[in-house]
Order: sequence, then structure tokens, then C-alpha cells
Amino acid sequence: MNPYAKIIAHTLPALAVFLVLGLLGCGKPSNAVNNPPKRVIVDSDGRHVEIPVDVRRVVCIGPGALRYAVYADGVKKIAGVEFGEGLDNPAKCFSYAYRSIFSKLPIIGRNGTPNEEAIVVLSPDVIITTNSPESANAMQLKTGIPAVTIPIPESAFDDDARSALRIVGEVLGTQDRCLRLWEYIKSLEADLKSRTSFGDSYARPNAYIGGVSFRGAHGLEGTQSQYPPFEAVGANNLADSIGIQGAFDVDIEQIIKWDPQYIFLEINNIALIEGLLEKRPEILETLSAVREDRVYSNVAFRFSATNTEMAIANAYYVGKVLYPEKFSDIDIEKKTDEITKEFLGIPLYSHLKKSGCEFKKINLKKFLK
Repeated sequence: MNPYAKIIAHTLPALAVFLVLGLLGCGKPSNAVNNPPKRVIVDSDGRHVEIPVDVRRVVCIGPGALRYAVYADGVKKIAGVEFGEGLDNPAKCFSYAYRSIFSKLPIIGRNGTPNEEAIVVLSPDVIITTNSPESANAMQLKTGIPAVTIPIPESAFDDDARSALRIVGEVLGTQDRCLRLWEYIKSLEADLKSRTSFGDSYARPNAYIGGVSFRGAHGLEGTQSQYPPFEAVGANNLADSIGIQGAFDVDIEQIIKWDPQYIFLEINNIALIEGLLEKRPEILETLSAVREDRVYSNVAFRFSATNTEMAIANAYYVGKVLYPEKFSDIDIEKKTDEITKEFLGIPLYSHLKKSGCEFKKINLKKFLK
């Protein structure tokens, strides 16, 4: 027999089997690999987004998105992070707590601006974003990856915080963890209210918050109406009387006119505040809070939106200062550790203190001539 004929005779049966198996495989694609089971989630903008039943990898775009993935116990599912995450800065608690992980992950965007090409390379199951629905639609169209929006909470206890936890928990499959955390948050809110509930005739002390960070660092004039730590304990916030919503700069002369009973300063911006006072010590001369040592720190809690755990820790410290008899059982260092451990899995107060972000009395009398 021709040697080539022998080769063909032996090869054809094997080839036929291979082709049949291949055709069968093409006719019935693997559902687990090529077409995983899907479910529909309704995001914060009412968009119905189809995502895999089993979400294993996500990326987070926009202020607060990664924070809520951390709150939801989703660190192991983070495939990439925005520029600036994982830095050695305890003030950004959620990012600092997992800096050893985040600092090694690929960069997938910056300040809410996604790098779609980098995201496609990572091929996450879902994009979690605090961007607008239009931005989410654009990301989804460009990458082919479902994008789910969550709100940016302004307060520790508002409905947006609950909604963000609920949606991220649904995406990651950690609903039980998110429910427990929300119940813990509400228990802290109830505790703060119970400690600061007084009769209508009670004259609540007035207070001023300065050095508030918004769109960058601000000095003594940087303040905020409806300041969450003040709101949580019913403090009389002098900035509320201006009629401006949120954070803003107030005239120094207005602070002098108010003469607050208590002054709180965001310790992160103390160098900026002290720089002004070195040049203009006369600002302090008529402030009774300065003369009578009623100036205290707060730790900045707005870093890529609201750090809920630090907003609540600040509220406990404000309560301890304004109503010492009602908070006599609170050790602020231990309470902050309890809160950060519940939110982030790690007690962080010693790290904050080491970096200068601590709760303490601030001496401004040293600037008086």
C-alpha cells in the first residue's frame, strides 16, 4: 500500500472523532464560562443593571465607591484602584487600613475619571461607581462591563448611607455583613441621641467648627453648616445661622462677633490655622473660648467624600466635650478603635494619633501677646 494512504487511513478516524467532539462542544457552550448566570440589580439611579450571580472581581470609580466596598467586606474582590489609594495616610482610614493590598493593585482611573482600557484589561465582573448615571452608561458601553451606581452619603446616618451599603452588599453578595453594619450605625445614632436628649428649656452650648476641608485645605475661616458631628449631638452650630448650605468660608470678623462658647478645629489643617494666627494674633484677643481653654480638635472626615467611621468618632468627642457628665463613660481612644474595627476590621486610633490626627485640647493662648 502507498505509505501516504496508510497515514490517511490511520488519521481519518481520529480526525472524525475530534471534529464530532468539537461540534458538540460548539453546540453546547459552557454556561459557567461563556454565559454565567445573571441577575438584575436596581442601582441608586433606578437603572436596572444585569450582573453575574457570582461577582468575584470589581473595580470602584468615584469618591466613596471603594470605601463602601471596604465597609461591605469586599477587599478581596477589588481588582484595581484609582490613583492615590493605598497611601500611607491614616486620615483616609479605609484606604490606609488596606494599603498593603491597594498599593499593589493596577490603577484604573483617577478622581472619578475611569481609564476604560485598564478596566477592560482587568475584566472585572462589575464596576461600582458614585459617578452620574450618564457616566455609568458610558463606562458600560465602552467596556462591556456592567456599571452600578451608588449614592455619595453626606452624613453618617442618612438614607444615602443605607442605600450605598445595601446596593454594594447586593453586588458583592455580602448582604448580611452590610445589614449588621447598618444596625451598628443606627445603634450609635440612638446612643448619641439618648445621651443628648434634654428638655426644651435646656440651653445647648454654641460651637464653631473651623479648618474644615472642602475642595482642599482651609484655615480658621473654613466652616460648615449642618456639620454632622454637631448634628449628631444637637450642638448649636453657629454656622447654621448664615443660611449657606454645606461647607464655606466665613469672615474672620463674624467669628469674633459670634464669640463661640466652644471652638473645634480640624486638626489636619492646624498648621494653616496657626500660620494665620502668628500673623494676626489679635483675632484671638476677644474670643472667650481661647482665653478659657475651650478649643478642641476634630479629625477631618471628608477625604474622597465622607469617612463615616470618623464622622461618628468625631460626634462622640464633641459630645464628651460639650456634655462631659453624659459621656463620662466614654474613653474616646477606645471608642474610636471600636468604631474603626467595626467598619474596617482594624482598630486605627494609635495610627491616627501617631500621624497627629488625634482628639485633644488645642492651646491657642500661646499666640496672644
